[in-house]
Amino acid sequence: MSQDKEIFSMQQVVAALSELKEDEQVRVLRWAADRFGISLRPQPPSGKASGADALDAIETSEREFEDFASLFNRVTPKNGPEKALTAAYWHQVCLGQDTFEGMQINTELKHLGHRLPNVTDALSSLIGRKPSLVMQVRKSGKSKQARKKYKLTTLGIEMVGNMLSYSENGQ
Repeated sequence: MSQDKEIFSMQQVVAALSELKEDEQVRVLRWAADRFGISLRPQPPSGKASGADALDAIETSEREFEDFASLFNRVTPKNGPEKALTAAYWHQVCLGQDTFEGMQINTELKHLGHRLPNVTDALSSLIGRKPSLVMQVRKSGKSKQARKKYKLTTLGIEMVGNMLSYSENGQ
């Protein structure tokens, strides 16, 4: 009987959240967790910074970095895909954009002197990882050079959060 109540409640949550955008869903879930005293911190990945540290870094980054250079300096990405991931994080998490384009990513990196020779390859590398760190959500035009819209996956956001927590802990 108890499981029936749980399933019914879960169905109501799905119905309520399915009409909202992702950022609205996050706010509602955070409110509900706070209201009922529940921790939403992910389980720590093995051999990495704890999920709590990553979540703290994500929440901190939303207000801590006044510009992309500050975020980039803290994360210290080592290769093209990590640089693209960091710039994507800036646009999606820090600036609150739903999606981003490869050109936006490369423009941010270019201003810091870290332009990528092919940003699409770097983003494709992140898409090709299992599980994916980035997903393509839209393509406008038919050519190979058509504008593509991307979005970070939850794991992509957590990855940058882990990179932030590593740098804060001096690792």
